[in-house]
Amino acid sequence: ATTAQFLSKWFSKHYGLTVGIVGAVGGIVPLLLTPILGVVLENSGWRTGYYMIGAFMLIICLPLVVAFFREPKVPVAAPSGAAPTATADSDKPQAQALEGIPARQAAKDPRYWLFTIAFLGVSIAVGGFLASIVPILIGKGYDPSIAAIISMAMLAGVMTGRIVGGMLLDRSPFPYLVPVVLFALSGISAVAMLFATSNTAVILVFTAIFLIGVSQGAEGDFPAFFFRREFGRKALATLSSWVYLLTTGFAGIGGFIFAMIRDATGGYSAAIVVAIAGFAIGTLLSIVVAILSWRNRQGTVFLENRPVATAEA
Repeated sequence: ATTAQFLSKWFSKHYGLTVGIVGAVGGIVPLLLTPILGVVLENSGWRTGYYMIGAFMLIICLPLVVAFFREPKVPVAAPSGAAPTATADSDKPQAQALEGIPARQAAKDPRYWLFTIAFLGVSIAVGGFLASIVPILIGKGYDPSIAAIISMAMLAGVMTGRIVGGMLLDRSPFPYLVPVVLFALSGISAVAMLFATSNTAVILVFTAIFLIGVSQGAEGDFPAFFFRREFGRKALATLSSWVYLLTTGFAGIGGFIFAMIRDATGGYSAAIVVAIAGFAIGTLLSIVVAILSWRNRQGTVFLENRPVATAEA
């Protein structure tokens, strides 16, 4: 959420893509470091592993933050007609107050809660698949080594979803349809996984898992983009942080639900049905948000980081 707020001050036209790229890089770094850390733990013990993590944070991450993580003098796309002001003690322009509405006011908008519930439903579904995809494939008759390879489609989908989702949000004339389409595709993919067997073409299973991963990746872009668009940047960090906190927790709950159902029934079919329901909830509520936003298009929305009134306003 802090990153979303920070990026909103530097980027406007390609904000969705920017958030997606940063999120994708944030996922790639652990992917690259985990195997290295595993070798260190095996050969030198856990203490050395922690020393390695600390050194990485101090030597690489901290200097990058100090060098590049700074506020712009004037946030991009400031409200039209507003100019930087100077104080009596300095001729440097001051940063303008961010446009937007308070978090409490935004929380009264039903779209905030509809989107939040939609994200939670999808998080349960994706979290369940993410935690159990390998045993699901093994249960369907795939060799463990093949199942592990196919499961990489989930990670590829997550990375792709972060970037492609951001691009679609930026370029779509009505971006509210983006989560509708992606969540629906993931739901269809979950149905395909429900009926998949060891005789199903591997490319079809790979594609289904990939599309489920795309939802998880793109979902990381949605809160920052839509809350900034509808409520402005004033409370963007607060509004987004609650959603990210809840979606992370519900993703973990999804893995727990899948495991409980597996222990109770001896298989994952019922768990996949739960995931299908989660994607269906996400899709339907996203449709409701799209309809409400379309009906509300004659009002004033925070578009391109500034209040823009429509022709009838």
